[in-house]
Amino acid sequence: MATKKNSATGGEFFSPMAVSVNEAAKIVGTSRTALYEALQRKELSAKKNGRRTVILREELKRYLENLPEYGLSPTAD
Repeated sequence: MATKKNSATGGEFFSPMAVSVNEAAKIVGTSRTALYEALQRKELSAKKNGRRTVILREELKRYLENLPEYGLSPTAD
């Protein structure tokens, strides 16, 4: 999700700390299904805000950093 202008703080820019699964999929460049599968495999964690599932931006970064390098085969468990 793009950085937004916050009129409440006099026009300072901010970025949300957490994003929806839809927004996370756009940020990461993958599908919602792929993210839900990563959640089921415990490769990614999320929080619940009422009925809404949100993913912390820090968690998205950690998830991406832990993906295998391009050209390397993922290790079997």
